[in-house]
Amino acid sequence: MEESDIITSFYLKPKDGKQLPDFIPGQYITVKIDIKEEKYTHLRQYSLSDRPGLDYYRISVKREDPIKQDLPPGVVSTDLHKLFNEGDILPISAPAGDFYLDMKSDEPVVLISGGVGLTPLTCMLNTIAEKQPNRKVWYIHAAKNGNVHAFRNHVRNMSEKHENVKSYFIYEMPTETDRKNHYFDKEGYITLEWLEKVLPDNKAQFYFCGPPSFMKAVNSGLKEWGVPEKDIHYEFFGSFGNLDDEL
Repeated sequence: MEESDIITSFYLKPKDGKQLPDFIPGQYITVKIDIKEEKYTHLRQYSLSDRPGLDYYRISVKREDPIKQDLPPGVVSTDLHKLFNEGDILPISAPAGDFYLDMKSDEPVVLISGGVGLTPLTCMLNTIAEKQPNRKVWYIHAAKNGNVHAFRNHVRNMSEKHENVKSYFIYEMPTETDRKNHYFDKEGYITLEWLEKVLPDNKAQFYFCGPPSFMKAVNSGLKEWGVPEKDIHYEFFGSFGNLDDEL
């Protein structure tokens, strides 16, 4: 299912019809793909983007187009978008990962994402709405514009249906369609000054995921606001980095 111009969701069901292993919201699966004319098997990790307890796993994959003409596109993401069809077999691992929602807590939750970093946080949102209907959650997503923003209508509907859910969208370069349809709440970037206006206080569990520069900015802002380290949770997509490095 196409979620935006660059993100497509894949719904995975077991070939043998057996029950899928359970997982904690925020975890990922590893996908194994053999690509024609490629010497080695490719392994990629994708966060599960829908809640546990369903008869499928959902991954929502961004198509990695080449940034420059002399650079190749993302091999695995491109093949998933172009070559895989309904009914095809895709080998995967059991869910894993140390970035996940604390389901034993009823503390307020703030989910902050940039780009395709919304996938594990959307899973968390869906789980809270289903399993913890009294737990307050703020879902904040930053995107370039509405063309590349996945799950916009789903999240808006969630915030209208569930009193405990509030959602905010920030677009860096909104289109005329975005402006006409009021698809976003703020133009530009997420800032600490803005967070202090939309959140009642800093007493919450903060989960965030997105591009490295985005996460560094969010991490720096939360620390400046005095959010305890125990309440700051994040995950890197790709190679590990240090959020305390200079921006």
